[in-house]
Amino acid sequence: MENIQNKSEINTESNELIYEPKYTKPINPHNAFDNPTENPDYNDDYGKIVPQISIEGCKIPHLPSKAEKKRIRYFYNIAGGGILFHLVISVTLANILSFAVMGLLMGINGISLSDVISGEGAKISEYMNRSSITSGITLLCYLATNLTAFFIGCKFADIEIKSLFKTQKLTGSLIVQYILAGLFIQRIAGITVAFLGNIMTQSDLIGNSDVVKYTDPKAFIISACYACIIAPITEEFLYRGFIMKTFSKVSQRFGIFISAFFFGIMHGNVAQFILAFLVGIFMGYLDVKHNSLIPSICVHFAINLMSTASGFILNYAENESALMIIFNLLIFIIFFAGLISFILFCRQNKLPKSNIHQQFRSLNLFLTSPAAVIAAAVYIIILMVTTF
Repeated sequence: MENIQNKSEINTESNELIYEPKYTKPINPHNAFDNPTENPDYNDDYGKIVPQISIEGCKIPHLPSKAEKKRIRYFYNIAGGGILFHLVISVTLANILSFAVMGLLMGINGISLSDVISGEGAKISEYMNRSSITSGITLLCYLATNLTAFFIGCKFADIEIKSLFKTQKLTGSLIVQYILAGLFIQRIAGITVAFLGNIMTQSDLIGNSDVVKYTDPKAFIISACYACIIAPITEEFLYRGFIMKTFSKVSQRFGIFISAFFFGIMHGNVAQFILAFLVGIFMGYLDVKHNSLIPSICVHFAINLMSTASGFILNYAENESALMIIFNLLIFIIFFAGLISFILFCRQNKLPKSNIHQQFRSLNLFLTSPAAVIAAAVYIIILMVTTF
């Protein structure tokens, strides 16, 4: 730019940067929009989007310039592309592994392709679902694809992995409070789904009305390992790490909500969407507040552990058994402890807000970012198909 530092005024209708070196304080690259409700330590350097902010006297106008819009869309498209990439490779890998195992079982049992067409294939699929095979494929598939999409996405979005674990002001007592509040949100989501189920009687809110009851203990153990260990770590890496961090380039509030939306809708059914969206907002805020993925990993672990334990007990324990009575009492205690924790949390914390500058750079630019829009549309279609 010519004579940048000597310019004191610029036509704001062109949405160009303004330079007033005598009157303007330097822009903090980690709080470029001077938003006091955000944690600046969480923010990336906005100079990656507008390099000129390092020049003395630079001011960012309300409306972004074409160059700034292009750069913001670049990051939104990286996030959307990462979501699509994850969907494609997870479906592809799952099918490859499933067909490979099915072919192996056919060879071992001497089953031909004609036998598969005549009905033997359905028996093999049923065996795979009831045994530990499908559970093992799911674990391997999502372990590989979650981490692959995370690492590749961070590379393209210029996110340093270590920046996701610069934990601030996180104590053991806070983690307990967050876990209890998260479990309370889980129960509220469950009540909401039950209410909607009574209204939408013609819809399949859980996407699969026939819940699998494992006959092979190994299948349950593998599923529990994925739900309680693999998912809380790798899904948080992907959704609160890569996706939220990338969508938060402009606004932390927007990043929290849009990542929670994708986290919810990728579960593929209304019941899981409601839970994952609500909990996703909660966990996203925790990670922004403490500048770390550790809080959301802990809450995610606790919620999945409770869901796994509930599923096991409801499927295998007798209604009047001591185990069922103890479990119901525990649920009652956790609910009220969670209610208290949630109230305290809401009184002590507020979601970050978006100021006028950030509002002009968030949803409207997301809606004009092709990869991000396609990713949202694909998952919305999947949700509609499984529900209706």
